[in-house]
Amino acid sequence: ALFDMLFHVIPLGTQLDAIDATPARDERPFAWDEQAQAMFDAAIAKAPMLTRISAAKRLRDACEAEARRTGADQVGAACVAAAGRALERQN
Repeated sequence: ALFDMLFHVIPLGTQLDAIDATPARDERPFAWDEQAQAMFDAAIAKAPMLTRISAAKRLRDACEAEARRTGADQVGAACVAAAGRALERQN
């Protein structure tokens, strides 16, 4: 049974390598102005401790998406406010 599991049930490395690689994100990192960073930090501080990492990722991604959408070269306070409102509407 162990032999069957190792060599027939679990995919071989060659089979795993045959799939397409996950594409890397082709997005440049954004600079954040001080006010935006302060707003971001305050919003994350309100999240429950156990969910802060995922909340920070969602909010950061939403802020940067808003900056891209508006054509800004950095994340500003308006981006953080708009992203926060968008996330609140989703919940």
